[in-house]
Amino acid sequence: MAAVASPAAAFKVTGSFTGWWDQPDEQNHGLIIAISRLPGGDQTAVVFWAHYNDSGSPTWLLAQGPLRDDTIEADLFQVRGVNFMQASGTRPDAEERIGTFEIVFENCDRGEVSYTTELPAVGAGGFAIQRLTTVPGMECSGGVSDNVPPSAPPEKFEIDLDPTPDYPDAQGEAEWVMRPGSAEFEIEIEDVQPGEYSVVVGGEERGTLVAVMDDDDDDWAEGELEFRSPQRGDKPLLDFDPRGQSIEVFLDGELVLSSDAPEEGTPVGEGKGPGFGGQEIEVEMTNSGVYSDGEASAELERERRLVSFEIEVEDIPVGEYPVWVDMTEVGVISVELDDDGDTEGELEFRFPLTAGYPLLDFDPRGSLIEIVEGDTTLFFVDFPSSGDDSNSDRPGHGGPGGKGPGPDLEIDFDLPNEGVYPDASAEAQYEIDEDGREFEVEIDDVPAGTYTLTVAGVERGDIVAVVDEDDDDGFNAEGKITFSDPRDSDDELLNFNVRGESIEILEGGTVIFSGTFPNR
Repeated sequence: MAAVASPAAAFKVTGSFTGWWDQPDEQNHGLIIAISRLPGGDQTAVVFWAHYNDSGSPTWLLAQGPLRDDTIEADLFQVRGVNFMQASGTRPDAEERIGTFEIVFENCDRGEVSYTTELPAVGAGGFAIQRLTTVPGMECSGGVSDNVPPSAPPEKFEIDLDPTPDYPDAQGEAEWVMRPGSAEFEIEIEDVQPGEYSVVVGGEERGTLVAVMDDDDDDWAEGELEFRSPQRGDKPLLDFDPRGQSIEVFLDGELVLSSDAPEEGTPVGEGKGPGFGGQEIEVEMTNSGVYSDGEASAELERERRLVSFEIEVEDIPVGEYPVWVDMTEVGVISVELDDDGDTEGELEFRFPLTAGYPLLDFDPRGSLIEIVEGDTTLFFVDFPSSGDDSNSDRPGHGGPGGKGPGPDLEIDFDLPNEGVYPDASAEAQYEIDEDGREFEVEIDDVPAGTYTLTVAGVERGDIVAVVDEDDDDGFNAEGKITFSDPRDSDDELLNFNVRGESIEILEGGTVIFSGTFPNR
């Protein structure tokens, strides 16, 4: 697959910077910052600077100006000649511009101020600030999602990128998805030469996409670059809005693909809803063994006009854990300490859109649900297709009331040979189909004997290798072990995770084959 490179995470001032800010190095000084939107759509900042005059009396100055990426660039004003509760309009020229005021933010919680004034008692200088308060219900990320109100309807667009005459075979696609609290923008290209491609949006370079050779295509390369707000993992922060902007992909200064994004996306989740009927489905998720005390569950429920899908997890370390549905990330669970000192977290999707909840714009029935940490699956379940009560009898499977564990999936993996038997080979295969899940490991061209299989460092079973009757040498042997869920009569039970885990085949204490099984 594609490798991705990008510049350091970008950052911009958003509405989430509104609040009270302290001057930690000065006594009882500070700022009140308000980020708002002008009638024409541009954002502006208003800053009240609370300090003291040369006689020690409390006073303040007012700054106002535009936002430039991580900076507020403002004019500084002083109000003169106004008395307590003086009637409005009696002093129309009370505000006087007396200098400039600039705030450069380091992150969502800290910044540096520099100012110049005509006032002898104030002069010019600078100071550090740190946040005291936040806006309730608003997360600060420095990305575009900060400015999306909870009531905003979700929207998306998907557009093709058009190739230039010099690169007629190139293909590309751009996708934008925005919901309250999150936004994603992804560029994918394929059938291109290997190399580093510059992604330019609105005439400004936003990142570098590395295209590598496609495993299934010896002639062409592919690559992708995904921006997220709030930032997740190694994905760059989405601090720009691609709507209404030109999207261009360059290789060594030459334009390869381009298109113009629409001014706005199309609504997501409108209409009659997912149509899950009146059923309720709740299942326990299988623990892959990374955190043996952890537990997780998934529940789909419909109450009159509301459909909810909830994932819960407990007794794993504090942190953020992405949730995948059919190998696509749909959200992140934040695990925190509760009042009893235990850890727990939950993620609930709802349809129709409800303030404070991500939109349920996918159908989890018959899908593979996973909670992951990095490239490792911690919990997984093939979510049932119907609400038969038997679904919850056995973790990790939909039960006889469903229509199978979800979409077909097959992953083949050749295990690297450690060199003990240079001619030997080993293959592992993981498969999901309408009958369930199966994991099979085969070894070939090894001496006859018993070999131990471990997955994620845990012994899972023995592979007995016997001499192949069709082998004229009469020396090299082969063998296999099969796991399934639901379990077939001749198989071992597949009650552990495979994807993203280390796999070893040992003879005694010697490793013969080892590798990390792919996630997809």
